[in-house]
Amino acid sequence: MKLLKFLFITLFLFSCSAQKKFQIVYDQEKGLNYIADKDAKRLKVLDKKYILAFQPDKLEYFKILNGENNNWDAIDINGNKIFEVPAEDYKIPSPAYLSENRIRFIENNKIGFRNKKGKTIIPPQFEYAEQFYSGKAVFGEKCINKKIDDEHYIAECQKYGLINKSGKIIKFGDFSYQEIIK
Repeated sequence: MKLLKFLFITLFLFSCSAQKKFQIVYDQEKGLNYIADKDAKRLKVLDKKYILAFQPDKLEYFKILNGENNNWDAIDINGNKIFEVPAEDYKIPSPAYLSENRIRFIENNKIGFRNKKGKTIIPPQFEYAEQFYSGKAVFGEKCINKKIDDEHYIAECQKYGLINKSGKIIKFGDFSYQEIIK
């Protein structure tokens, strides 16, 4: 009986702490954004430092928001920043997105990958990395940001490689970008 009671309490506590999907809702009348549950019930006013939400009404375990310094931050249901998301590329001012259950994140100027729940699955280790496509992602080393116009840059790396979804290097070396994506 004690074992059954212990299991019941453990399951209850685990279910209470489980992550929940949420969305961002905008109240036009008040001019405020709210963190809301799946039924659009407002849970908390969103910090005013966030000026734009990426896919606000989509239910997710974290939301990507644009903040004061034009950085893209992923927040949890409590409004706490959990990681920084890079821009999709240097030409488009939109954040990286979930692709093949992987999203790029930045930590200490290195790029890693997290899953749809925000759990790190490939630790930050890449100077440059792209989203996953067909089970692989391009990464680069010894990169410089080359200015292409007054506002935009593009990364040029001396070495490129490919990783699989677990982060194992498939191919790496003195390849050009065009050679590695073939």
